[in-house]
Amino acid sequence: MLQTVEPLMTSHGLTESKSFHFKRPYSGHDMHKTIAMDLICKLILLALSIARASRQYCEPVTIDSCLSAGYKFTARFQDVGGQPYQNVQASRLNVYVPLLTSTCSNFTSTILCSLYIPKCENGTLTPPCREVCSKFVGDCFDALSAVGLAGLISALCNLLPSKGQECFYPDNFPIISSSGVPPTTNVCYNITHQQCKDLLHYNYTFMAPSHQTTLDTVFSSVIASQCSNDLQKFLCFTQFPPCNPNVTTIPCQSLCDKIDKNCWKEFKKANIPIPDCDFIFPDEDGNNSLCEVTKWPAPWPKEFRPAPPPLGTCESIKVDSCANAGYNLTARFGATFQNRKGELLKELLPPLKSCSLHSSLILCSLYLPKCIEGYGRPMLPCRQVCFDFAKRCEKELQLVSVGGMTTALCDLLPVYDGTPDKCIMPPGFDPKIQSSQRNVCYKVTSSKCSADIHYDKTFVPLEDQRTSEFTILQPIIDSKCSPDIERYLCFTRLPPCTADTSVVHLPCQELCERIDRDCGSTFKKKRFPPLHCDYLFPQGDSASGLCNLTQWPAPWPWKIPEPLPPTSGKERVKRAGPAQCVPLTAKACKQAGYNMTANFPEIHGKSYQPVHSASLENFLVLLRSCSKYSEAVLCSLTMPKCVEGVNRPILPCRSVCLEFVGKCQTFLSLASHAGLFRAMCDLLPEQDSNPTTCFMPKDFKPSSVPSVAKRSGSCSKIVRPKFCTADLHYNQTFIGEDEQTSRTVLQKILDSKCSPEFEKYLCYTSVPPCKTNDLSVYVPCRDICEQVKRDCAEEFKSNNLPLIDCSWIYPDESHPSGMCKLSKFPAPWPANQLASGGGTKPVRVGSRAGTIAAIVVVVILAIAAVLVAVFLYFRRRRNAKQFAAARFENEPRDIQM
Repeated sequence: MLQTVEPLMTSHGLTESKSFHFKRPYSGHDMHKTIAMDLICKLILLALSIARASRQYCEPVTIDSCLSAGYKFTARFQDVGGQPYQNVQASRLNVYVPLLTSTCSNFTSTILCSLYIPKCENGTLTPPCREVCSKFVGDCFDALSAVGLAGLISALCNLLPSKGQECFYPDNFPIISSSGVPPTTNVCYNITHQQCKDLLHYNYTFMAPSHQTTLDTVFSSVIASQCSNDLQKFLCFTQFPPCNPNVTTIPCQSLCDKIDKNCWKEFKKANIPIPDCDFIFPDEDGNNSLCEVTKWPAPWPKEFRPAPPPLGTCESIKVDSCANAGYNLTARFGATFQNRKGELLKELLPPLKSCSLHSSLILCSLYLPKCIEGYGRPMLPCRQVCFDFAKRCEKELQLVSVGGMTTALCDLLPVYDGTPDKCIMPPGFDPKIQSSQRNVCYKVTSSKCSADIHYDKTFVPLEDQRTSEFTILQPIIDSKCSPDIERYLCFTRLPPCTADTSVVHLPCQELCERIDRDCGSTFKKKRFPPLHCDYLFPQGDSASGLCNLTQWPAPWPWKIPEPLPPTSGKERVKRAGPAQCVPLTAKACKQAGYNMTANFPEIHGKSYQPVHSASLENFLVLLRSCSKYSEAVLCSLTMPKCVEGVNRPILPCRSVCLEFVGKCQTFLSLASHAGLFRAMCDLLPEQDSNPTTCFMPKDFKPSSVPSVAKRSGSCSKIVRPKFCTADLHYNQTFIGEDEQTSRTVLQKILDSKCSPEFEKYLCYTSVPPCKTNDLSVYVPCRDICEQVKRDCAEEFKSNNLPLIDCSWIYPDESHPSGMCKLSKFPAPWPANQLASGGGTKPVRVGSRAGTIAAIVVVVILAIAAVLVAVFLYFRRRRNAKQFAAARFENEPRDIQM
C-alpha cells in the first residue's frame, strides 16, 4: 500500500508540493516500526520546510554589537537606499550597545538589537521576553535616565509577552527577583517634576517617585540653547510617560522629528545621541503629540529581500535612458530597482545629452553599471571619458551645483592604458584627454563657503568658482529650509582640497538625508527633482558633514576585495615618489622570477636579505619538491619584487599563487595553513597587459587542469575538523569537502587544551569561514593569535615547535567572533622610500615597516619547522587529489558570522 504525505504549509502559507511514497506493510511485528518510520518521515519533512522558510525569510545577524544578542537570525529586510539594511542600522547600534553593555547590563544587545533587527524564527518575528527587558532597565536605569530614555524603554517593556512561546530568553539570562522589574503602566503616580506639570498640564506618570529623576543632567546645555519650544515636552514625555490605565502612550514621530530638525547641532555639541525617530515613535497624529503604541515597535518587512543571485549574474538593462550607454547588461538588481533608477535617470539625463555624447555612459554607470557574465566586478567607464564629460557639460553641472563633485568622482575611475577590458572606452574616443588637477589647491572665493563653513581650499580653479556661483538652486538656498543647505551645496560645488587625491571628500549620506528631509517639500514646490542620497554620498556622519569616498559609487550586489587601487604605475610615481631598488642577492630566491627588491633596513645589525635567505632556504627545501613556483610566492612575502619608479611591491599574479597552493596543498594542510594561503591568493591582482600590475616567472605554465578552482562565491560544508562546527558555530568554508583534513602536526598542542582560543585559531587558518557571494578574505584577528601565543607557549616549547608570531598576517583589530578581514597581500615594503642622488644607500623607513621585516623571519621558521616535520611521511603523496569548490546550502541554526 502506498501513502502520500500531504503538502506541508510553511509559516507564511506557502505550499511545499513535495510528495514522498513508501511501502507500508501491516503485518504484526512490523507495525510499530512502520508507524515510527511514518512519524520520522513527517518530522524530516517538517524540519526541511522550516529550514527552507528560514533561509527564505531570515538571514544571519552581521552587526558586530548584535552578535551576542541571544539570537543568530533576523529578517531579510529590503535594502535602504541601495545599502544593506543591517549596514544602515550598524552605525547607531555599534555606538549605543557597547556603551551600555560595558557600563551596566549584559542584555543591552538583546533589547536594543531587537528594536532594529528583531529575531527571525521560521519567518516570524520573535521579541525578547518582558523579564529580559525589565532586567535591562533595572540594571541600566541611571544610564538610561541620563539620556532621557528610562521612562520610554520602561513603557516599551510592558508591550512584551511574558514567558511562553511568543518570546525568547538569551542563554545567559538568570532568574531575577522582582526588584529589577520596572513600573507597570496600570498604576499611576503624581509627577514630582514641577516643570512638566506646569507646561504640559498632566499630573500622572507610571514612573514611581523613586524613579523620577531630574531632567537637568546631560540635557542642561541643550535646554539652555532654546533650540526648540518642543524640547521640554519631548523630554518630559520620554522620561515620565503620561499614565493612562492599560494604555501605553509615547511621543509621536512628528514631535521627535521637530527636535531632530531644530536641535541636532546642540545634541552633538553636548555629545548626546540624537533622537532616533524612525521606528520607536508611532508615525500617527495624536492628542498633544502623544500617540498610543500597542505592540513592540520593531520593524518587520512586508516583502522580504530575495537572496542575491550567483556571483557575476547579469540581466538586460530595461531603462530607456540607458539605450545609448554603450552596453546592455547590468547586474541582476531586479525589475523594481531598475524601475526606480530609471525614473531618476529620466530626470537627470535629458539636460546633459546635448553637451556630451557620453552622458548616458557616465550617469548610467553610477546606478546601473555594466556587468560581464561571471566577472566579479562592474565594468566602469575609463577616467578619460569621465573627464571629457565633466568638461563638456561643465556649465550644466555647475547650474545644479555638482560641477566640482563630478570632477572629483572621475578620479575614482580606472585610467585607460591600452589594457583590454580594463574599463569602457567608447569607439573613436581619444584617450589623451587631459585629466583634472586635484593636486593643486585654490583659495575658496565664496564667502558663504569659507566664512560660514570654515574651509578655505578647493581644487576648483578661480574662474570655475565664479561661474559656479550661478545656480538654479538659489531659491532653495533663499528658502532657508535647512540650516545646512549652504554647507551641502558648498561641498558639492567646491569640494575641499587635500593632499590625498585618491580620496574624494563629499557630503555624508546622513547630511544629504537631513537636507532631503528638511527641504523635500521645498524641492517639490519649486519643481526640482528630489535628492537621491544613495550611492553617490558615503555612508556615515561627521562633525563637518564630510565623509570620504574611495571607489566609484556604483551599486553592486556582491562584496569583492580590491587588491590594487584602479590607478596606473605612472600615476603612483607622481603621487608617492619613486622607489629605490637593489639587486635580489638572496640565494634562496634565485628562481623567484625577478632580480630586484626594495632596499630594506638591516635587522639587528645584519643585512636584510641574508637573514631571510637562510630561513627561506630551509623552508623551500620542502616546497620546491611540490611546486617550482614556491620561490615566487614565498620570496614575495619577505623580499617582494621592486621596479624603479613604482612605489609599491610588484607581487606575483594570482594564477601563480593558485598554482603553488594547488600543488603544495598537502604540506600546507598538515601545517593547518592551506586555507589561509588559498585565501591570500585572492588578494593578488590578475594578469593584464600592464607589466607593473603583477609578474609571472619566466615560462610560467599552469597545470592543464587547474589545481585550485577560482572561488565563485559559493561555499562548502565543513566536515573536518569537526570541532569547527561543533564548538565555533560556523559551518561554511570555501575549501572543498574532499580537501578538508583533521590531520595536523599541531595535534599535540590541540590535545593539551592550553588555550580556549586555539581551536578557533586552527579552524580559521585551515578551513577559513566563507560567506556566500562574498570573496573577502577572513583570518584570525591578532588578539586571538596573541592569546594563543600567551596560553600555549610552554606546549610549543615542549613539543620543539617554534612559537607562532602574531605581528605579520593577522589584522591588528578585534571582533567578537575572533575573525577579521584581511585587505591586502601581507608583503613588507619600506615606508617613505625615495630615490637618492646616487648609489643605493639605505633609506630611513617607518618603524612599522622595520618591525614587519624583522618578524617575518620568525613566522617563516615556524611554518618551516612544522612542514619539515611531516615531509618524510607525505613524500610519496605529492599528487594528492586537487580540491574543487562545492556548493553547500547553509543550515541556519549553525551560522554565526
